[in-house]
Amino acid sequence: MYQKEFYKNLEDFKGKLLEFKENPAKRDDSFEDYLKFFAHISGVPGVYKDELADFLSQEMINLLEQYYSILNQSVRMTLVTCLKIMRGKDVVAPTVVLPVLFKLFRCEDKALRKFIHAIIVLDLKRLNLKTKVNNINRKL
Repeated sequence: MYQKEFYKNLEDFKGKLLEFKENPAKRDDSFEDYLKFFAHISGVPGVYKDELADFLSQEMINLLEQYYSILNQSVRMTLVTCLKIMRGKDVVAPTVVLPVLFKLFRCEDKALRKFIHAIIVLDLKRLNLKTKVNNINRKL
């Protein structure tokens, strides 16, 4: 993707984000598409990773922390999936993502809780695969 297109899409996403924050209970397919798209390109080295990784992860975490109980089920699942994608690309630290996922166990969405459980278990297994990462294990 060319930089002009990237910045245009980023500005469109920021506008959608502001709209979404006004009514977080509403489902917005185009907002979900932007989230998925940017989550996938957030690990690309260079401009995308530098400009996008911190902004996107922080916005998604803020949305989940503030509105997790009133978010549309589909949007909530998309946000968690995007955080999983970004964790897989090692764009976001586990000490940032996992506490938010633990908080989401309070939701009354059984499919989400099952998905989050799988994410947490796999992430911890992957972290401790070669050697135990005691500092992260203690924090969690």
